[in-house]
Amino acid sequence: MGRERLSIEKHTHFESPENFAPSSLRMTHALEMCKQAHCDQFRKSGEPFYYHPVAVAQIIKNELGIGDENMHIAALLHDAVEDNSNFSLEKIEEAFGPEVRELVDGVTKADAQTVLEVDQKTIRKISDRSYLEPRVAILKLADRLHNMRTLEFMPKERQIQKSQETIVIFAPLAESLGVWEIKRELEDLSFKYLNPELYQEIEKVVDSDPRLNPEFLGNLKARLEILMRDNGVEGYISMRINGYWKLHNKREAAILSGKTSPDRGFFDINDLVSVRAIVADTSSCYNMVRLIHSDVFGALVDHQRYDEFMAHNVRYNGYSAIQTTLRFQEGATEIAIATEEMEKFNRLGVVNMIANGETKLERYVQKAIFSPEGQVKFMPKTATAIDYAYAQNPTTAARALKAIVNGQVCALATVISNGDVVEISMGPSRRAPNPDLLNYCLPHTQTIIREQLNLASIDALVESGRQIARQLLVPRGLLRLEDMREADIEALIFTNSSANMQEVYALIGRGAISESKLNDWLDEHQVDKSTLGRTTIELEGGDKSGILLEVAKLVAEARGNIVKIDSVSNNGYYKLHILIEGVSDTGEQSITDKLPSIASFERIVVV
Repeated sequence: MGRERLSIEKHTHFESPENFAPSSLRMTHALEMCKQAHCDQFRKSGEPFYYHPVAVAQIIKNELGIGDENMHIAALLHDAVEDNSNFSLEKIEEAFGPEVRELVDGVTKADAQTVLEVDQKTIRKISDRSYLEPRVAILKLADRLHNMRTLEFMPKERQIQKSQETIVIFAPLAESLGVWEIKRELEDLSFKYLNPELYQEIEKVVDSDPRLNPEFLGNLKARLEILMRDNGVEGYISMRINGYWKLHNKREAAILSGKTSPDRGFFDINDLVSVRAIVADTSSCYNMVRLIHSDVFGALVDHQRYDEFMAHNVRYNGYSAIQTTLRFQEGATEIAIATEEMEKFNRLGVVNMIANGETKLERYVQKAIFSPEGQVKFMPKTATAIDYAYAQNPTTAARALKAIVNGQVCALATVISNGDVVEISMGPSRRAPNPDLLNYCLPHTQTIIREQLNLASIDALVESGRQIARQLLVPRGLLRLEDMREADIEALIFTNSSANMQEVYALIGRGAISESKLNDWLDEHQVDKSTLGRTTIELEGGDKSGILLEVAKLVAEARGNIVKIDSVSNNGYYKLHILIEGVSDTGEQSITDKLPSIASFERIVVV
């Protein structure tokens, strides 16, 4: 199967600018001014330069479906002031009004700077209160999109430069406005020039992935359609295939985090193809995910990869859907459920709103925040330093201690200004940040922090439960409930309607399982030293080569067998948890007496 192209990706050949038909007298006048401004100017392809602004206007009107005539005129004139000294913003305002002037000014590049600096300054202008009209950002993106589509005619050095700008600045801008289709195309076009060999390699692997096989997609689509029809769910199924650049980066990140390995290709990347179930309303979204998680697909559901971007948890750029993952033999496959309205926004973001005539776009006003390395994040204008930390990396943001803004130390609650350079200073690992930060962040960040605080609360309960259980287990030769017999572990989990031992510990920590109740249960199931015949050793200290081997020798000398070993080593410090059986009281005492001679342990526990 050839790689399916998204609707916006089909527009790689444009209507000839010579056939461009102005829809009004204003448009006719704008086209004439465009031709005058660029007369005797030619592109590297040999085409008249005015073909470019006409193509940008066509992208705005035909591909994005935006009928705003002022945006069409601004597209035609966006390079006029820069390229022809006879044209000025005042002249444009006189001919077409202040709104067109403002749009053109937002897209006009600054002079006498390098290309990257020019575009960073333009982005700062776009993100300034006076210019941060989302319409200006869309014009700039359409301008860059056409330039990238015609980049083949530029010298290689310019191709690399433009592609780097696009990855660093314009793709994040598109993402911040929810314009995923433009983002995807900009990234893939840039990838093609930045690393053509790797691009071709990724393209080949992705396009041959079994999840793009017509039989697989057809079967999955049919099964979902039957599921909808049989349960009275109105809607339809569509497919979305991710971009090569995005897939490549997701796989690299997954490899680094240990979630996949290089030899598995894209098998574990769940949105190589995203299957979209488009339904009538929000309640149908929840009904549909319930049906998918039922017996029909239930055994295939990966419950660790469930995301609900709905209600108060909509992403900061407006993306909303329920996402679940099915583990097929062909590879992990994402099923996203959304309403028609949600999906229109998910595809083109703020473009969809502009195309529908929406004028209240205040929440999509963006500001540019730069890292010390020059990477840019576009965020809502009320975003604080803690919002920026979570936008950078939500998995590590809980460690954030302070922000360094333009070289000055600031609190995490500080509202970042447009164009600021921000660095986040990190502390030691922790599950959640200070809960007071909930008062100083965006709703999306609040949702993440609340989840982390909830997990931190559960962590505290689990740790408390561990300590309570430990005191009851010490006389029984154990230190952890996980070291009981397998049947006892399963019985304890089942009896308390839990999914795993973590939940059992949390119940103990919460008091839902009292000490006396747990002690009685342990007695009833004969979890005691005489019955189990088990001994537990815990060691902590500075790491030293051969420690485990020496401990194993002591166990062997005491005629014991090692049942289980758990070890953790970090920065030269280690923890050992060893479960053994078959050791007599004398042998246990011998091990206890000899352990200090092996190494300088900071803590020795033998029970």
